[in-house]
Amino acid sequence: MKKTFFIDIDKLSLTQYYLSKDRLNEVEKHFKTHSLEDYPPLPIKKFGSIMLLIDDHHFAYYLYNKGKQIAEVYEALDDNNFIIHLKYYNECIKKNLKVMKDLENRILSKKNYENRWLTPKKNNVNKLKENPLYNLKVNVIDDKNEKLTVVRQILNPIPAYFTNDFMFEDYIKKIEDMHTMSFSLYNQNIAFTACKKSYDNSIEIYMLGIHDQVFNTKIVNIILNYVKKYAKSLDRKYITVKTPVKVQTQNDISTLYDLYLKHGFTHIANLQSPWNEKKFCILLIKN
Repeated sequence: MKKTFFIDIDKLSLTQYYLSKDRLNEVEKHFKTHSLEDYPPLPIKKFGSIMLLIDDHHFAYYLYNKGKQIAEVYEALDDNNFIIHLKYYNECIKKNLKVMKDLENRILSKKNYENRWLTPKKNNVNKLKENPLYNLKVNVIDDKNEKLTVVRQILNPIPAYFTNDFMFEDYIKKIEDMHTMSFSLYNQNIAFTACKKSYDNSIEIYMLGIHDQVFNTKIVNIILNYVKKYAKSLDRKYITVKTPVKVQTQNDISTLYDLYLKHGFTHIANLQSPWNEKKFCILLIKN
């Protein structure tokens, strides 16, 4: 059973910039036999502090027009189209479409809706299935405050291996003087890494964070390739990383340890954990 909650309709971020007149008529027919409290909960996807409305814009628009200020929603955990939602959220922002009221002059006939919305979206979905990261942008972050903002955005909620918020804040503060790269899709950060010089011939990945909705793409390979280029620019042969013991990644797919082994790292030592003094961590290396 879906776990639902209520949210201010104006806090729902749009991922659709046209509505169908026919579909709105269908919604109106629904409410002729149902009260304004009786409708399918609206599907959303959380992205940091953003609440993406990923479907049922017609229901949301109708409720708004009838004076409803809040809507019942649920988080669509099994959605496989996160990147397409991110793309259209960015398109809506570009078109200055931020709340339901902004759609009032974008209601189309059945034919126009199909030509201007449904068909182009289907084509974009197919393109993204072939290469979901084609819009990926990589930036080196120099501003200290921006570095911390990106880390907090991606590592939200805080990973379980940090014992408390204070330890997390103290740990991430150290990246201010490190080489930090952000990876973004459609103007939204979806991953980052912070690296530092370590030992005589290596670069350490001090922190790496990936938004769980893109974890199953090739993002890890891309990040590691950029780290490798950075190491090469400093004439460093090896890349090292410390990982917690048996702590899962954000999407519970595998342990961080398994993740790095999968990408060519080798376990070389056990060390005192920097996140929990009662535990140890694993040092991995890759050339």
